[in-house]
Amino acid sequence: MTLMVYLFVFTLSVIVYIADIEAHVLGRVSELSGLLAASRKTPWGIFTSLFVHANESHLSNNMIALFVFLLFLVAVNALLPPAEMKKRIMASSLAIFFVPVLLNLFWILLFPEVRIIGSSGIAYALEGSCFGFSLLNALELKRPAAYSFKERKITVASSLSNIVVCAALLLSLIVAPDTFLGSSFEIVIWLHALSFCGGLLSSLLYAMHARTGPESTVAS
Repeated sequence: MTLMVYLFVFTLSVIVYIADIEAHVLGRVSELSGLLAASRKTPWGIFTSLFVHANESHLSNNMIALFVFLLFLVAVNALLPPAEMKKRIMASSLAIFFVPVLLNLFWILLFPEVRIIGSSGIAYALEGSCFGFSLLNALELKRPAAYSFKERKITVASSLSNIVVCAALLLSLIVAPDTFLGSSFEIVIWLHALSFCGGLLSSLLYAMHARTGPESTVAS
C-alpha cells in the first residue's frame, strides 16, 4: 500500500515535470505549471499542485522525503498486528492528501495572490502522522502488564523503538526548526508546519476513534 502511494505521487510528479521541461526544450512557453498550480484562477490546483515542482532539486527533495517517511510509517508500526498496521497506513494515506489539499484551499482563499506548487505538504503531513503514531506506540510502554509474556516483549520492543523515532523528530524540531521546516519563506514554513500538525492530528484522531469504536466497547 505504501509503495502504491509513493508510485502514485512519484509517477504523476515526474510526468508533469518532464512535460514542462519538454515544452521549454522545444522552444515553447509551457503553461502547464501555472495551469496545475493552486491559485484563485485555478481552484482545481488545490489537488493538482501537489504534483508540480519548480525544478529538479525541488522534485528530488520532495520525492526523497516522501520515500523516507513512508518507510518510517511502516517501521514505527511494524510490530503491530497486520490488520492494525494496514488500518493505520490506510488512515495516513488518506490524511496526507486531505491535509495539504485543505491547506491549499485555505491559503488561496486567504491570500488571492498566492500560487502554490509542490509535494512538500504531503511529506510533512506524513511526517506528522509518523510522529503521532510513534508517540502513541511509545506510550504503550506504560501498560505492558496488560499483555501476555510474548505480547509484552513485542510491546516493549515496539515502544522503545518508537521512543527513539519520536525523540529524534522532536529533537530535530527543537534544535533546528528552520531546517526541520525546510524553507526560509514564511508562507512555506507555515504550510509545512500546518501540514505536520495536520498529519499529527490525524493520527491522534485515528487513535481516539479506534479506542471508542465498536470493536473497543465492552458489554456489561
